[in-house]
Amino acid sequence: MSLPLPIDFRTPFYLFATLNVTLAAGTAKTIVKVHEYVLIAQSPFFKAALTSGFQESKAQHISLPEIKPEILTKVLRWLYRAKYWESEGTINDTKYKNDVADFFKVCGFLGIPAIINNYLELIVLKMKLPECYFTSNLGPNIAVILHVAYQAGGRVELQTLKDCVALLRSNRGFQDFRDIMERITDLDGKLLRSLFVVYGHLL
Repeated sequence: MSLPLPIDFRTPFYLFATLNVTLAAGTAKTIVKVHEYVLIAQSPFFKAALTSGFQESKAQHISLPEIKPEILTKVLRWLYRAKYWESEGTINDTKYKNDVADFFKVCGFLGIPAIINNYLELIVLKMKLPECYFTSNLGPNIAVILHVAYQAGGRVELQTLKDCVALLRSNRGFQDFRDIMERITDLDGKLLRSLFVVYGHLL
């Protein structure tokens, strides 16, 4: 099975360039054709795979059995500056939390934390939507998303984290958020330090 290049627009830059790298995603080895320079300019993983001189770089073929095709497509959308992928549902949903967590893990594996950072900014913006008001899952979901994001190499500006916590407080989700964070035994040190700063401003 072969997937089309996942972009919503084609500039002359892409239109006249050769799709010279083949990615085989998932256990079914779904094929996606892409541009080498788009990958190596933005992902240390792809740069190493395509410039190492080993068999994969010579064949311009990379097997990614551990990455689902639909998640790889979401990553490629960002690399090609196409419209952002958005999970179905709202931040309050378990499916949303799981989809975003799986996506962030793949971004971390491929060494592209900038995607995670962008999506964290969008998630904080989405927290301002009416469907996020006074919902029981908001605090726990945000805690898990932030934890996975930082484990995968993502970061948010301190002000963004302050905004996030402020929104949780206004939506009565802060205590649940804090409870989940306190139960996580392997919390990233940078996230922990940032949370201490944010909590300090609440006193």
